[in-house]
Amino acid sequence: QALTTKASTTAAGAPALQKPVSFLSSVQTAASRAVSIKTATPARPTITSRAGWGAGRAGWNPSFASLRGAVVHHTAGSNNYTASEVPGIIRSIFHYHTYTLEWGDIGYNFLIDKYGNIYEGREGTLRSPRGQMAVGAHAYGANTHSVGISILGSYMYGVQPTTASLNSLQTVIAWQFGMGNVNPYGSWVPSTGKQTPNIAGHRDVFSTACPGSVYEHLGAVRAGVKQILANANNTNSGGSTIPGSNVNSTFTNIPFTSNTKYTDNKKIGWGWPNQGVWAAGDFLENGYSDMLLRT
Repeated sequence: QALTTKASTTAAGAPALQKPVSFLSSVQTAASRAVSIKTATPARPTITSRAGWGAGRAGWNPSFASLRGAVVHHTAGSNNYTASEVPGIIRSIFHYHTYTLEWGDIGYNFLIDKYGNIYEGREGTLRSPRGQMAVGAHAYGANTHSVGISILGSYMYGVQPTTASLNSLQTVIAWQFGMGNVNPYGSWVPSTGKQTPNIAGHRDVFSTACPGSVYEHLGAVRAGVKQILANANNTNSGGSTIPGSNVNSTFTNIPFTSNTKYTDNKKIGWGWPNQGVWAAGDFLENGYSDMLLRT
């Protein structure tokens, strides 16, 4: 899900650029060289594992599903905690979810404290295959295909989350969305049958006040996730500038050959020049990486 472009051949056999119409997943060349251009994955943030907070043994076997969205929560507990108290708080949530509610384990995939520290939640979360997530127990009707992230504390009655917690929320969502090629501004339909933002609050999928005032920050979270993904693309591409634009990306040098093919399960063009082609990052601002060709 990488390029937004289409090529055709003129009567003289030279390539011509048509308007962008298709998302492409790879670039293949006949010169024994393949280039894959897709949304880059931001670096994995620092995450305290289940062992780090003293998780008990889960009473379920993890299952995994492709990632399509994130559901944001708050735990609705006390905000007056110290960093050293956090592992004990998470253990109490684990006990409540596992034994009182009989969910087999803690329901959230990740938890974030007010200091911005990130913790692994449900068993299997950190060993989920790339682009997938362990099915959680955090949002009825939307547990499958989502990553559930909860900020420790209660954010009702105007109480606001910390900047550190929101920054970490953006970071962990961007990391997951980078691996799953998920658009932070897109939407998906869980088993509730309701069109749901890819970055949603619990209240978007269930009748609840959760995640409290965190909800009003989700617009900024989407923008932050998009920026992190764009920065990852630019960093991975080298950061040179596309002439005539303010988009940073690399100059992509593709060999000229009639056998150079741009494919999305079908051939759509060949014979591209070896200069004047740039990987543009998310130039069209639609959540996908784009390629520009100067003719």
